[in-house]
Amino acid sequence: MNYVILEDQADKKMILDDIFFEIAHRKLGIEKALKNFSQQEGYIVEGKAICFRGDLDEYELSQLKIPLDDKHILIDVEADYSRVTQNSQAYVTFKEFYSYLETYLKNYVPLDDRIYNLLLDVKKGLEI
Repeated sequence: MNYVILEDQADKKMILDDIFFEIAHRKLGIEKALKNFSQQEGYIVEGKAICFRGDLDEYELSQLKIPLDDKHILIDVEADYSRVTQNSQAYVTFKEFYSYLETYLKNYVPLDDRIYNLLLDVKKGLEI
């Protein structure tokens, strides 16, 4: 499958918004995703994926247009499941991802103690 690499910050935000919209509408989706992220594990939902290096096997890593290292996250979306018009991938640093995640949660998710503690676990897990 061919992918377009998104480098513009607005495009990256758009696909992350698509993914988190889906995650937030699943029962315990945010909690499960945050637990995964705190362990540097990805999350997949409806043709959209947030992947850490450890989520991919050697073959999958070899198919990427840009190598994925231990300090970046791959965001992978299929056009059929997103607002993008082409299958797309984007790379974000752990710091960029955490910043997006923190902003998204503050704007769209009630931050009770449980969510706040999970967010802190993500920060620790990403070593930020």
